[in-house]
Amino acid sequence: IWQRGPFDTIRREIFLSERPVFEIVGIGVNAFTQHRVAQVNIPGLKVTRWVDLSGMKTEGLSKNQLRKLARYKRGAIPKGMVAQMEARVRKAVKL
Repeated sequence: IWQRGPFDTIRREIFLSERPVFEIVGIGVNAFTQHRVAQVNIPGLKVTRWVDLSGMKTEGLSKNQLRKLARYKRGAIPKGMVAQMEARVRKAVKL
């Protein structure tokens, strides 16, 4: 056997165990419902899902600050918001 590809069995198992189950790619607004949604990539299934984030508490961020976060990536997302987002994504992905 001269060509085994990029992985042998041990390296493949290590790679798959360290790979994240899901990854939040972006946050935007649904064009039909006008609710906040998150684009979630699931590498194991090679699919992209849109998860509804409506009704999330913004924890003191103004509407302008939220827009700057979404458009220009200025500032950091509060930890509480990230925790809420991940909880909703986990529930949607059923992990």
